[in-house]
Amino acid sequence: MATYQLALIVKNTNVEGFEFLVTKQRRPSEQALEGLNYVDKELYDLPSAPLARIDGRSLNMSPISEDYEGSLDVAKIVTSSIQKLGLKGFDVIDAISKIQAQVAPASVALTPWRYWKLVEETDWGLQLPVHTVIFMTDFYIDKSEVPGGREWLNSQTTMDILVQWGAHSTRIGPLAALAASTHVPDGLVANFESISGQEYPPGIVVLPMKSVTFPAKKTNLVIFSPPELSPQQAEDVSRYAATGDVLICDPGCVGVARAELAQIVKSLPRKLLVFLTHHHSDHTDGLPVVRKNNPEAVLLAHEATFRRMGKATKGFKCITIDGGSKLLIAGHELEIISAPGHTDGHLAIYDGATGTLVVGDHCLGKGSSLLDRTSGGNMQDYLQTTRRLLDLGPHTLVPMHGRPNLWPAHMLTGYIKHREERESKILIAIHGGARTAYQIISTVYADTPVNLWPAALNNVVLHVEHLDVNHKLPEDFSMEKFHRSCKSPFIVRCLPAVSMFAFQRPLSRLNANPTSSVISGISVAMLVGAIAFYWAKRKDG
Repeated sequence: MATYQLALIVKNTNVEGFEFLVTKQRRPSEQALEGLNYVDKELYDLPSAPLARIDGRSLNMSPISEDYEGSLDVAKIVTSSIQKLGLKGFDVIDAISKIQAQVAPASVALTPWRYWKLVEETDWGLQLPVHTVIFMTDFYIDKSEVPGGREWLNSQTTMDILVQWGAHSTRIGPLAALAASTHVPDGLVANFESISGQEYPPGIVVLPMKSVTFPAKKTNLVIFSPPELSPQQAEDVSRYAATGDVLICDPGCVGVARAELAQIVKSLPRKLLVFLTHHHSDHTDGLPVVRKNNPEAVLLAHEATFRRMGKATKGFKCITIDGGSKLLIAGHELEIISAPGHTDGHLAIYDGATGTLVVGDHCLGKGSSLLDRTSGGNMQDYLQTTRRLLDLGPHTLVPMHGRPNLWPAHMLTGYIKHREERESKILIAIHGGARTAYQIISTVYADTPVNLWPAALNNVVLHVEHLDVNHKLPEDFSMEKFHRSCKSPFIVRCLPAVSMFAFQRPLSRLNANPTSSVISGISVAMLVGAIAFYWAKRKDG
């Protein structure tokens, strides 16, 4: 399954070389945070529009706007082209009209569109891929006739903005980067054609690889292989915790993905640095593959990460790093950012030149991260880290699970607002008399299916502990009693409702397969009962 969109390269024929049009992208709604207004820089990319599927009952496309009657001829070309790609049943006219409106007034004539390429987005594991069908057209009139919110770029300017974005007031999106790269020698440096991934900006490759994690099922392997830059002088090298020709982040793959990782490691320079954001197995499972294919690779991580990994680091040269440490990769400086919260030794890595921030498990491509209390994860650190990342003002956030995010300020402020709103509801429940985990969750998550309440327990504990650290709990609230209520009492209270759900769901499908549905329900109920019995016996023991 995937969704599709159209995009258009509008080439200016009045100049020599390759100059093309980019349009201002619609930003998500701004999220004010305690009087501080974190706003992402403007983002420009190729004009594009979703390809909506036609309603199967009517099979009618959108009507042709009187302002864009030329859309019909373009629609014939586009429809014919995408049908050759095996794509049918899309509202082509609607997408064309929206793109035409982005490009120029209706009075401006564009040459017929011609097919360029289909860009298939990788499967990130958390979201449906968005595949893009790109067409080209020519623009013959004076650029002054193009309204505001549009910019003309040539290939070299585009690449300059991408690799030194801090010196510019705007950002360039991945489709524009792809269009420009075809006109610049070595515009995109990666060569992993057999493995689906994304290189954006140039020299930073993100490859989702199969791993033992849920629900993403994939962990992003990030490769820093910078374009050729002026190398640092020898006397400067002492400033860096480590130097190398290339760096990879979080090789956490399993199964067939290990063969892909071996292929990657073999293709990379021998002076390889391996950076770990934290110790969880879905970020480290591929280390034996790295060691086998490059015994000279150097491992970089926080002291707490190395300590929890134990013998898994055997055979590697290990360098302990922390927030503020600097790395030099092929003459390109990267900075380590202290990012506790998910775990106490969690780190991020920031490329200040491109504005790319690899955030590990602090963020996800979709949804919010779970914090590991058993490894020092806590809400106080998490919120402080989120604000620290906001202060960096990055261009792109790269999580280790899911699609990279082009609106970092929006995502990070959203995380803080979500956590603060949830914590406010918990505090209201406590002031209303809730004292146990079950009482709090049954109040705060009243609109959530009961079978999901056990999954919410970890977050509630983290929030209550955060309220306690900040002295916001009532004087009669006992943390000791609360923690006791999170064990067998909570499971026993949830057991009837969860068991009922376990039965209801398969029973609703009895007509389809009565035998397997009942067995499935009984199995789930027995499992929940066994867990409750285990916790009760453990408490008694």
